[in-house]
Amino acid sequence: MSLYSKEKYEEIDASIARLMGTYPNISAQKMADMLKLGHHLVIKRKAKIDRANTEKIRRMTVEDDLAEIRVFLEAVLPVIRNIIFSKHSKDKDKINAVSALLKGKVTLLDKKFDAGIFERQIGKLKTDTSFGEAEQKMIAEALNYAINRDKPTKDTRQPQP
Repeated sequence: MSLYSKEKYEEIDASIARLMGTYPNISAQKMADMLKLGHHLVIKRKAKIDRANTEKIRRMTVEDDLAEIRVFLEAVLPVIRNIIFSKHSKDKDKINAVSALLKGKVTLLDKKFDAGIFERQIGKLKTDTSFGEAEQKMIAEALNYAINRDKPTKDTRQPQP
């Protein structure tokens, strides 16, 4: 037969978990003294909490965390929208709301990059446009003018009607 009821064990576990979170390096003896419980009981309950935490971390996935962030942003979005479009909100509050919204979206996008959902293209510049011969000549003339400003150059462009 058990020394305590199931509810009492849950209460003890919650107290031990709270102490473990508050004081990460606390010993089982110190916890037992603080909670006025037996040392062996605290050791057993602490080991059970550690096993549960380890198992929870093993089951966690990046997708779950991304979903939590997305759900949070979706929950906060109506409040932010109300602040932005309210006639009674101060300009400072509207600016802070827009900033919070932008930071939230950027954070979610950044986490998606970190999770590998998207691929970062750091240091690579991709251009879709290529310059024609006339454009290249104009760019060369502009660069030449920017580098050699002191020397006058002859205008070789055709006059436009």
